Amino acid sequence: MKRTAPSVAMVLMVLALVAVLVHPAAACTEFILKAQDGSCVIGRSLEFGWNPGYQAVVHPRGEPGRTDAPGGKPGLTWTSKYGFLAFESFGSGLDGLN
Repeated sequence: MKRTAPSVAMVLMVLALVAVLVHPAAACTEFILKAQDGSCVIGRSLEFGWNPGYQAVVHPRGEPGRTDAPGGKPGLTWTSKYGFLAFESFGSGLDGLN
């Protein structure tokens, strides 16, 4: 029985499969829950391939907030109507929920 050499496409497919299996995925998963009244709740997991040192921070209702504007000008300011829980890392918010 004569053996034939594997095709280039087959070799590339095997290499791609090995690369996918060896490299861990670093992705978040989003989901949407739709209620009977048509409203939606959207959520997301935080699945990084490394630990960014999360901190859960409670931001109470009535907390002041502000943004920076280009050129050092004052940005928007507001007072939060609702409290929320934020997941922060690197001194900034990554994600949160009301």
